[in-house]
Amino acid sequence: MNPVKHLFPACLFIACSGLVHADVPRTGKEVVNSVCGECHVSGKMGAPKVGDQAAWLKRIADQKGLENLTSNAIRGIRNMPAHGGKGEVTDLEMTRAITYMVTLSSNTPEVAKPYSSPVAMSGKTIVESRCAQCHGEGKHGAPRKGELAEWTPRMAKGLDVMVGNAIRGHNNMPARGGLASLSDAEMRSAAMYLVNTQTF
Repeated sequence: MNPVKHLFPACLFIACSGLVHADVPRTGKEVVNSVCGECHVSGKMGAPKVGDQAAWLKRIADQKGLENLTSNAIRGIRNMPAHGGKGEVTDLEMTRAITYMVTLSSNTPEVAKPYSSPVAMSGKTIVESRCAQCHGEGKHGAPRKGELAEWTPRMAKGLDVMVGNAIRGHNNMPARGGLASLSDAEMRSAAMYLVNTQTF
C-alpha cells in the first residue's frame, strides 16, 4: 500500500475542516419568529411570554443564570422540547433566541458563540448508541463506519460541512440523528469519532 496515497484523504480533511461555513446563523429575532414564538408569544403550556420581563428574570434566577437557561433550552426542559422541537436549530441560534427574548431588543448585538454547548455524551457513546443504527450497515445509503471510500468525498468538504449536515439533517438522516437533545459539540464529537475510526 502506498502510505502517501493512503493518508491523503485524512490530510485533506484536516486541512479543510475549519474553512467552510455552510450557513449564516439566524438572528435571535428570526429564530423566535420562526420557532420559539409558537409557545412564547401566547404562553402556551406555561412558557414565559415574549415581553414578560418578570417571567424571564424569574426563569434566569430559578435556573441560576442565563447560561443555564440557554443550556436547558438546548437540552429541553419541562414542556419545552430540546432545541424548541426543531433539531436543525443550532446551539448558537438557540443562544441568540434566548438572549433576544430576555432583552426583547433587536438592537442587542448577536452573540458570536453559544453560551453553553456541553458534551455530556462522548462521540463514541453517541455513535455506538445511535449513529451505528444506520452507519453500521449503510442503511438508507449512510456511509458505513470503517469504509474509507464512502467517507472520502464527505471528508473532502471539511468537518464544518459534515457537522452542519448532521445537525440540520441530510438526505435520509434526520436532524441530529433524531436526537434533538444532542448539543452541537456532541454532534461534532460524534462526527470526529466516525472520521477517526476510518481505516486510513
